[in-house]
Amino acid sequence: MKYLLWISLLFASVAHSNPQQTQELRFKHGEAPRVGIPGGALNLTDHNGRKFSLQSNLSAKWTLVFFGFTRCTAICPTALLTARQVLSSEKVAPVRVLFVTLDPLSDQPADLAKYLKHFDARIVGLTGTPEQIEDAARRYGVATSGGGSALEHSGRWYLLSTDNRIVRTYRNNTPADALVQDLMPASL
Repeated sequence: MKYLLWISLLFASVAHSNPQQTQELRFKHGEAPRVGIPGGALNLTDHNGRKFSLQSNLSAKWTLVFFGFTRCTAICPTALLTARQVLSSEKVAPVRVLFVTLDPLSDQPADLAKYLKHFDARIVGLTGTPEQIEDAARRYGVATSGGGSALEHSGRWYLLSTDNRIVRTYRNNTPADALVQDLMPASL
């Protein structure tokens, strides 16, 4: 009887375990998402001028999201070079990289396309109305100050699972090797 009770308790604890906690154990780098940062939908316009939605665009892939702008001279170019290294690795699971502009008035789809082709054609640039971008930045916890060419912003990678939840965040200067390790199929 004690044996059956023990087995029942074991199955109950497994059934009620937090899947996000289990998933966190799989990652060696980065940090768990901050409480109160929901992430969520990115219903914007891609660098080809087409409507983009996380749910309808290749939702079976893991997604790395970075917020920046094309006239950024420090954080963004470094982050996008890292993205190129990650995308070029043969070790990673299928992953897509999204670059969401924080300057939608200057970064139109054609501007994003021209900018991103210098890094990797597989990176998807996203823009939208100022309200859409402000809402997305708020939901992902992106800090900004200033505007135009004086725009300053926080720099973090957001790793979204195949069901588009933020499961990990990484500083913008996280080495590509660390991102690759966390995106290796054995890690996922």
